[in-house]
Parts: sequence; structure tokens; C-alpha cells
Amino acid sequence: MPGLSALLGLSSGCARLGGEATSADLAGLADMAHDIRVAVLARDVDALLRYARRDIRNDPTLVEPLRPALREYMLATVREVFTTARDLRVHVEDLGRGDDGVRWARLVFYDRAVVPEAAFSHPDFLCEYDLTHAAAWTFQYVDGWESIGYPFDAFTDIHCPPGMAT
Repeated sequence: MPGLSALLGLSSGCARLGGEATSADLAGLADMAHDIRVAVLARDVDALLRYARRDIRNDPTLVEPLRPALREYMLATVREVFTTARDLRVHVEDLGRGDDGVRWARLVFYDRAVVPEAAFSHPDFLCEYDLTHAAAWTFQYVDGWESIGYPFDAFTDIHCPPGMAT
């Protein structure tokens, strides 16, 4: 039986990750990618919210006012990336450690038929592909992997900050 990496279509970029992240840390994130993919395809917003930042998960007042926009973002925009991809893959990107020592990483779900592997070597590749042929979600490792915010970094411009557009 093929391994989880083969079933998910994990990018070979996962093997290129260097530095201090352990393969177990990144494997945990890759395992989450499978659950996230299933939830997006099943249109299950609540399952995706389980991966949101803890304060968001624990405080309905942070989710409920935004739920309609969040549902639209995740289940229309993000789901469209998943369902229109000819060859949906997952790239686990090690973003290193912040000044506080916290490890950061990003899951990039992408259409390998459109996004070349070489694109991942450019820090601004998501400016070109985000929400058209790729959907990314940034995590930090604090007693396990936790989103830095809302699912798929909704309501932020973290993937292509102003001034970085190609």
C-alpha cells in the first residue's frame, strides 16, 4: 500500500526541508493536510475551524460574525482551487523559526499541472498562484501545529503582502 505522502501527493519539497524541523514535526503537518483536504472537499467548515488558532477555536465571538465570509472564502474560493486542479498536490514548506524560537511552516495545496516545482524556491510565488492554482495555510508549532489565524489565512494578505506582487 502506498504511503501517506504518495496518497496525498506530497511535494518533493518536503524532502528538501532543512534545518531544525524534525521529520516527525513535518509528518504531523502532512497528516493534517489529509484531514484538511477531506474537510474542504466535504464542505465542512467546522472541521477546518478545528485547525484555527486556539483563541479562535475557543471563542465563538471571533468566528460567528465572520462565518458567512469564512464559509464563502473556504468553500467557494479555496474549494475551487481543490476541485479544478488537474493534479492536486501538497507542498510542506518550512519557514524556519521566529525570533521567539517558534517554528513556522506552511501547507500549500497546488495544481502541479500549473505550478512548477521551481516556483517554490521564490519567496513571492504565491503572489502569482494564490487562490487561482494554489491555496496556502500557515502554521506555527506550539505544543503541536496550530494555525496562525483563520483557516487558509483568511482575511489576511500574508501570502502576498503589498509591495511584493510580481
